[in-house]
Amino acid sequence: MRLAVFALFLCLLCACTQAQPRPDDTAPRPQPWQASGKTFTLRHGGVLKLGGRTLQMTGLMRLDTGANRADVAIFNPFGLKLAVLGVTPKRTEIRQISPMARRIPHFAQQAGAVVRTLFLQAASPTEVPSVQYRGVRRIDHFSFPETTTYTEPQHGYTVILRLKDGQVHD
Repeated sequence: MRLAVFALFLCLLCACTQAQPRPDDTAPRPQPWQASGKTFTLRHGGVLKLGGRTLQMTGLMRLDTGANRADVAIFNPFGLKLAVLGVTPKRTEIRQISPMARRIPHFAQQAGAVVRTLFLQAASPTEVPSVQYRGVRRIDHFSFPETTTYTEPQHGYTVILRLKDGQVHD
């Protein structure tokens, strides 16, 4: 009996080991949809972890891969708009920002950096030290990461995005 319990304990212990991410899973990589020339509407659920706090968010993005730009609206869990941004590979245009989002240091600029790094071509690899992708969500015949974790230790935050749904527009 003791041997069976010990064997079960060893199996459970082996199951708890955590695999280290492969180097190609920790850096942004080109995605086929980025060069498609298509326009996508993507809806994400997200979590911002900053300074021991967690902020739930949802986002709606119009991603124009032909023009290499994104229009983003970010909402809190109650549907109140936190920010509306226009993002290109070089800059973030703040179209609207709520007083709540203004209280988070560099919220709009860092949201733009996340979008730029994860969704736009020509993103600077120095903008993000760690990106991890998990799962695949199909939109039309394009594969998007289902869950993306973006960790930025310089400013001390992590963003976890979960792709809920999307559409392709010609």
